[in-house]
Amino acid sequence: MTEIICLANSRKHNNRCIAGINFNTGEWIRPVTNEEDGHVPTNLTVVSGEPIETLDKIDIPISQEKGNGHESENRLILSGLWTRSGQAKPADLLRFRETNLLHYQQEDWLNAIPYSYLLSLPRHKRRTLQLMQTEDFKCFKTQYGKWKGSIPIGNYDKTLVANITDPEMCKLLDLGHTISSSCLVILSLAQPWQKADSDNEPMCYRLIVGVIELSGYQFCPIADLIEKTDQEIQRIGWSVEQARDYLNRNFQKRSRTLLDFRELRDFLNHLKQLPNSNDDLF
Repeated sequence: MTEIICLANSRKHNNRCIAGINFNTGEWIRPVTNEEDGHVPTNLTVVSGEPIETLDKIDIPISQEKGNGHESENRLILSGLWTRSGQAKPADLLRFRETNLLHYQQEDWLNAIPYSYLLSLPRHKRRTLQLMQTEDFKCFKTQYGKWKGSIPIGNYDKTLVANITDPEMCKLLDLGHTISSSCLVILSLAQPWQKADSDNEPMCYRLIVGVIELSGYQFCPIADLIEKTDQEIQRIGWSVEQARDYLNRNFQKRSRTLLDFRELRDFLNHLKQLPNSNDDLF
């Protein structure tokens, strides 16, 4: 069993791609299967009935054998149960920060690097994951509905712009959450991609696979809590007006998206105590 702090839990072809850091060694680890793209079945990423979240400490049965793919972090998953042993704090990760952008060897390698370059490196140097801190993180939605983030790369006076593939963070943004500018950002290199009908060589684009807000050193999985309140409201049969009335009277706010983490958690705990009916609502 190897314990990692989960720092990425992205969707991959209706399955998952998990990655994290071994806190004791500082080694990046990406558990993979023998499938061609190494994807992890979604059911493996649910531990004790709860999906794995960013900062969860997870014990995973993995081999020291390198899994499929070119990435040095890949480790083959062995049979056995995954377990959750606790949760890290953002402050715990600060010693793993890097200031230099990984594999940034040429001016035009800011947002993507050639696949051929990665393959030219010894296997142990083909790292594709890193953790960077920024005090000026910004995000925006493209005309195609995708979220992108921008990170100033101070050493080079450049700004990296990359797709955000963290589904929970995208859900937060869709709900109107404003991400703090002070963040830890987990960057990954995607699988090689070549434009159709192009003679250009395949490129590995940089992705933002995780974002951890440093405001108060607390990561707030607000989108997950909102989804759980949806389930509870449906269970007890509340209407939109009833939920809004409760929020007004107890938090002086008309929407769950305006609640902070503690208020949203208190609201969820209240809903869980209510019966499966509209009786005795309050």
